[in-house]
Amino acid sequence: MPPKRANPSGSTGERPAKKAATSANKTSTPRLKKSKSPNWSEASNSEYSQEKPTGEWGAKCVERWCLLPPYNLSITEAQWKTYYSERSALDKVNTPGTAESKEIVSEELCQDTWAILRKMSGNVAAAIFGASLDEEHKKQIGRTMLGSLYFTEMWGNDYDDHPCEIRSMSRLYSPFGLGTSIDLYYTYNLRHRIMMRGERYASFYVASRTIHNCDAKNPRSCSAVEKNSSGVQKAAYDAITVFDRNMSKSKSTTAANIKTFEEPLFACEGWLSPLKLTQMLFAAGGVMHFKEEDKETPKAALGKFQYFQGESDGQAILKAELARLGELEKAADQGRAVPQRLLLLARQNDSSSGEQEA
Repeated sequence: MPPKRANPSGSTGERPAKKAATSANKTSTPRLKKSKSPNWSEASNSEYSQEKPTGEWGAKCVERWCLLPPYNLSITEAQWKTYYSERSALDKVNTPGTAESKEIVSEELCQDTWAILRKMSGNVAAAIFGASLDEEHKKQIGRTMLGSLYFTEMWGNDYDDHPCEIRSMSRLYSPFGLGTSIDLYYTYNLRHRIMMRGERYASFYVASRTIHNCDAKNPRSCSAVEKNSSGVQKAAYDAITVFDRNMSKSKSTTAANIKTFEEPLFACEGWLSPLKLTQMLFAAGGVMHFKEEDKETPKAALGKFQYFQGESDGQAILKAELARLGELEKAADQGRAVPQRLLLLARQNDSSSGEQEA
C-alpha cells in the first residue's frame, strides 16, 4: 500500500477557516453603488437652457439668488414675478430684527434662531460639497445652496437645556433656474414625567413644489402639512413622511421615496445617494439641529442607507468655505437677510465669472 500523502495545511484546518473569514468580510461590507453623472445640458431636456432668462423678472431672480443653469425656458415672466415676490418676502422673514422675523424667533426655545439657520444651511451645502462631482462645479452649486434655505415658521420651548417641543417649517429652493423648491415640516415632543408615562413624539414631512405653487400672497404657507377634520395637522396628501415616532413605535420611509426629491431640486436622478439626500433633508428641516435629546428615530432612518462611491460628508470643504464667507461678511451690510449674507460667496463667484467673460 502506498504511503499516505502529508496534509500540506496540517491537521488544524487553518486555511479553510481563513477563506471562510474572508468570505464573511465580503458579505458584511458590500460594494458601494456608483453615482450617475448629472447631465444638465440642453440636449437632456428641450425646456432647459444654459443661457440666463432675458426677461425682466427672470433676470432679477437669477441675479438676486445666484441661480445656476439649467434654466427652465417654459417659465413665464408672470411666474418669475410671483417667485420673486414669494422669495423676497421670505428674505424679510429671515432678516434679524424685522417685524416679519417674529414668526420664526421663539423666546421660549431659548436658542438663537439665526445660529440654527446658519448651521442648517451649512449642512445643506455640505451635502453637495461631499457629492461625487468635480470640485469646481459642486462648489458653485453648494455656494448657491448655502443661501437657499428659509424658515417659514418656527416655535419651541426648552427645559433643562434641551427642547421639549419643536415645531419647525422651512423651505429649500433649487439652486438652478427651475423655480422649484421643497417644503419641510418637523415636529418634536419629548417630556419626561416622574409619576406617569412621558411623551415621545416626532414627525418629519416633506413635499415638493413647482413654480406653480409659488404664492406671493401667502409666502409662508407650508405644502407639507394639512389639517384633518379635528383641526390637527397631518402630512399633506402628496407629502412624504420621512419618519414618524409615536411613543414606542417608529417608522421611516424608503429609498425610493427619498429619491423623488432629487429631480425637483437638481434636475437629475441617481447623482446623490439616498443617504446624502436624507442628510440634506434633515439639515433643511432642522432635524437634530435643535439640541434634541432624543435622536433615535432619525439616526435609525439614516442607518438604512449608504453613500455612493466617491461621496463624503463634505464637512472639510464646508469649513474652508465658511472661513472665506466670514471674511466677506465683515464688509457686508449687517441688515441683510441671513440667506442673502450666505450667498456672498456665490455672488463673488458670479462676479469673477462675469469678469472672465468680459
